[in-house]
Amino acid sequence: MSVARQAKNKKRKEQNEVLTWQQKKMIMDEEEELIKREVEELNTWANMIEAMDDNQLREYIKNRPEDMQTSTAKTGKVAPTKRVRKSTGKPKGSTYSRGLLAVVMKYHKEEDDEEAPKKKN
Repeated sequence: MSVARQAKNKKRKEQNEVLTWQQKKMIMDEEEELIKREVEELNTWANMIEAMDDNQLREYIKNRPEDMQTSTAKTGKVAPTKRVRKSTGKPKGSTYSRGLLAVVMKYHKEEDDEEAPKKKN
């Protein structure tokens, strides 16, 4: 192995330091506590929202933090939707049908060409 590869492998081993099961358990316990707190906050918020009447909900939506606001809450207006134009007139045929028509016309043209010399005789 080259010296560069050996150095890379050594760095990888150092980065992938082996954790003991006690360290892993401690990390998982910390993550579990964090998730429990987030769930409690979410439940508290959901209960608060459920307890509000319509007027309180409108006020909450208008006064909520900037990062949680949507465009309709900021302006109070609904964004216009895109209009779709309907095509008028005759629909265009597909490429497949044009190709099929070309093959049929070619076949009939060849058939007519074969019959033309026979009629002259």
